[in-house]
Amino acid sequence: MKNADGFHVDVTQGTGEWTMIRMNVDNLEEAIAFLEARGFHKARHEAANKTVDTGTSRFNIMVSPSGTIFAVSQHTKDDD
Repeated sequence: MKNADGFHVDVTQGTGEWTMIRMNVDNLEEAIAFLEARGFHKARHEAANKTVDTGTSRFNIMVSPSGTIFAVSQHTKDDD
């Protein structure tokens, strides 16, 4: 789903028994702080609890208070 401002969110089925909500944001740090203030936390697994930088995007895996998994992503934008 995408709104008029370009905000994207979708749901993806992973391998095994998990489902993840993917959310694209303009400011990753601001989004992480917003979610943490509402009880979310970064994934506790060592391989998933740090910001991943792919060169074209940065993302964190967050877990809601109810256990829902979120991938919060900021795509790298050129300001040229």
